[in-house]
Amino acid sequence: MNPALIATFTSNADTTLQGLGGPLTRIRVGAPDLTLRGILRTELAPVGEFGERMEQRHTLTVAASADLKIGDTVLTAVPAATWLVAQAQSNNGFIAVYALRTPG
Repeated sequence: MNPALIATFTSNADTTLQGLGGPLTRIRVGAPDLTLRGILRTELAPVGEFGERMEQRHTLTVAASADLKIGDTVLTAVPAATWLVAQAQSNNGFIAVYALRTPG
């Protein structure tokens, strides 16, 4: 793929999240804290063999360059909360979506 086109997509993804996302702090053991912006979503999703229960799910959308890893801690300002990165749901190289859970 054209390197200039990739740079444009990366820049657009970062710029979009800067405009739409809220402030976050990523904490990783053995690495300096990283301030970034992302979109935190909470939604109800059907679970169970027949979708008989609804479960609250939390996801975080960030620029792929944030390089979040499973087990990282993320602090959000609004709402003020601490989250653990539990699962990488998607990453197209520009935007990444992670499932979060509360610690404990």
